[in-house]
Amino acid sequence: MDCFLMINLEARIRLSIFVCAWVICLTGPAALAVAEEDEVQSVATTRAHTISELLRELQNCPSGTFADMKKAGIIQQLGVLRASEAADELVALAAFVPALYEVGERHPLESRPAAESLVQIGIPGYRAIFRRLSRSATDEELKIFAYVLTAHDGIVDPEYGIFLVQRQLKNEMSLTRKTQLEALKVIILSPDFGEIRDWPTPEVKNPKPIRSERVRNP
Repeated sequence: MDCFLMINLEARIRLSIFVCAWVICLTGPAALAVAEEDEVQSVATTRAHTISELLRELQNCPSGTFADMKKAGIIQQLGVLRASEAADELVALAAFVPALYEVGERHPLESRPAAESLVQIGIPGYRAIFRRLSRSATDEELKIFAYVLTAHDGIVDPEYGIFLVQRQLKNEMSLTRKTQLEALKVIILSPDFGEIRDWPTPEVKNPKPIRSERVRNP
């Protein structure tokens, strides 16, 4: 009798193990998928919060030499995050040049962190530029926008920029935007476009001369 009970208990244990394994096999992938989905949601929430905080800091940045460096750092972080939420703000700052600007890696937008970040953001950045063109832009801004639109795979690609402008022109209804899109085409198709002499570099202001003191003879 005891032997029979032992065999019966052993059979029940094996059945329980089999049922547990079967349940794990069925629910394991689903549980893993849920965990991955939760993790993705957590990352997305953290990213959104980070971008929101960066934008808040950017909007509250004071003026001045050291504040400019902080502003440039925030702008670069938004580019690294490919923050499409910041595209309009970055377009508004496209002509911004930090006070302590220094030449680094040579490329057309090296002095303008907001323009560089728009290149990293890509299509949302292009759309923000086109929205901006509903109002008149300066010649400097248009040149910067032209270089943003033609920056492709690490090089200046006029054909890519012309493609983007033509596609926008195709269904454009705003006269102001049409006029400025045509101006972008003229800039991109100019013979010097892409040459270093045509880059939108910041103006170099001559420092005030230092007044020398006369040396008096003893």
